[in-house]
Amino acid sequence: AVDLRDGVRLTRLVEIYTGETTLSAQMRVPAISRLQKIHNMEVAMKAMQQRFPLPAIHAKAIVDGSMQATLSFLWYIVSRYQIDQFIDANLLRREIASIKQKSSYREKTELRRASGGFMYTGSEKISLLLQWCQVVCTLYNVEVNNFTVSFADGRVLCYLIHHYHPDLLDAAAIRSNTTLSDKHDLTLDAEHIETFRGDQWAATFSPGINSFGGRTLKEQQANERHNFRMAMDKVGLLGGVPVLAS
Repeated sequence: AVDLRDGVRLTRLVEIYTGETTLSAQMRVPAISRLQKIHNMEVAMKAMQQRFPLPAIHAKAIVDGSMQATLSFLWYIVSRYQIDQFIDANLLRREIASIKQKSSYREKTELRRASGGFMYTGSEKISLLLQWCQVVCTLYNVEVNNFTVSFADGRVLCYLIHHYHPDLLDAAAIRSNTTLSDKHDLTLDAEHIETFRGDQWAATFSPGINSFGGRTLKEQQANERHNFRMAMDKVGLLGGVPVLAS
């Protein structure tokens, strides 16, 4: 999230997808002050809002480095412009059905109930993609409710890679003590909660960030960085974003 906090890269990304060539000229570069960075983010968000209903994502949250808000905005862009191009709905349905036949999946009834209730009603393909993530991660006792906070500690990405490439990524190397896994001591930052209604994607977030600070929080955040670095390293060895479902 740090590299995106000045709004320059996100605005450029929106410019590429929307074809709106005037956004770069509206940016304040170099963006040094917080107000300049917020201005740049608002340029990007305004351009998106003119084309699609924009969820309640705050420019200030992204500038302040909120991983949830940053992931929410990135996913919003991807879901509007890329989903139909790279998701094979029939392939996902077959893969989901195959995983559900596994005895290890059927044994985990409690987690299946916890992870099975949140669908992205505006898009069948996005709903299928979320369901695929849910059934895979159920095998590893990890709850998945959305594409933002549920992915914020890196575990979901690691388990998806491990499931299809166990020799490449050892499950024992995935660090489970994160700010998301520590459910009893976590609180949500109300300013950064995004809830979407109607045909927008539903977001019922998992617990957010440990508010107590101290050594435990630092260790959890270090574990999250470890998980993301490992996931990105392994994806790189596969030659980029892999076709996991096969």
